[in-house]
Amino acid sequence: MTLSLPFLVLHIAAGFAALLAGLVAMLSRKGGVTHIRAGIVFYWSMVTAGATACVLASLRPNVFLFLIGVMTLYLVHAGRRAVAPGEPDWRDHGAAVAMLVAGTAMVGLGALGSAGLDLLPLPAGLAIVLVVFGGISMALAAADLRDFRRDLQWPDKVARHLQRMTGAYIATSTAFVVVNATFLPPLVRWLGPTALLVPVIFWFTARLRRTGTA
Repeated sequence: MTLSLPFLVLHIAAGFAALLAGLVAMLSRKGGVTHIRAGIVFYWSMVTAGATACVLASLRPNVFLFLIGVMTLYLVHAGRRAVAPGEPDWRDHGAAVAMLVAGTAMVGLGALGSAGLDLLPLPAGLAIVLVVFGGISMALAAADLRDFRRDLQWPDKVARHLQRMTGAYIATSTAFVVVNATFLPPLVRWLGPTALLVPVIFWFTARLRRTGTA
């Protein structure tokens, strides 16, 4: 048994748990018991999936997987902290700065790959995936750093929670589609969940700010 096998098994199990728990959390009444319990399962499953992704990327050197793991950990951390009691602290600032650095690396490596300078072992045409994911992550981290200096009201905090948790769900659903829907073109597998769920994020946010309820 190789050293990476236990982490791989744990990563897959956590990913499946997050996929199911996240769906329950999104479809249940926000703030209700089912939503909260499913959200807790989703959070810890995504933390486990992101952490094991980083470990696997270190054992089998894979910068791409490591950066995706960092993005996943940031999204669930920021989503949970968005509705946590108290003011943002060093954990929040540190996570946002780390995501800005990782996002910059993602955009830079992706841009170099698109220009023909393949510094990562990516399948042909997938450099754009790093640019898209890195750009979105940088935008969210920069927005968090900006919001830390503002006195956000509850609807805005809930909006941040929805945006980042749904972003984390995009990460786990993308992993599922990439591994299992091999009949689809690579770019469709990698960016399809983003294209489908980002409009849901905008709809949730607009409805929340219009009605005051999620």
